[in-house]
Amino acid sequence: MMQWPETFKPAAVRAIAALAVMIGFTAGMAVGGWRSGAAVADCRADASARDAEAAQQALQSLQHAATAVTEAASVATASSARIAAANDAARRRWDELVKLHPLPAGCAPDQARAQAMRDALERTRELMQ
Repeated sequence: MMQWPETFKPAAVRAIAALAVMIGFTAGMAVGGWRSGAAVADCRADASARDAEAAQQALQSLQHAATAVTEAASVATASSARIAAANDAARRRWDELVKLHPLPAGCAPDQARAQAMRDALERTRELMQ
């Protein structure tokens, strides 16, 4: 076995102690870094879960809105078909009445009444579009 000089022993002990402290410090920093990394990952996972939940709620809201729009469109389409059918029936009835009860020769509505009929016809056309 090798003998160390007396003056060298305390220096070697100090060097070994310093090396042990450095190894311990490095290991502690590595473990602390791993723990910090895990904490950051947990925070990111929580934020991602919250974002996913918010996106899911927004998607459900959008689906409900799309359903409401679809229902409103079908109601509007049905109403439009009913209005068109009623308009056709009224036009046929008008034609029948004109044939059954024609106006006397030379009879015409005055200017105000003719304008009122044109306005009513225009409003009806606007409603049909």
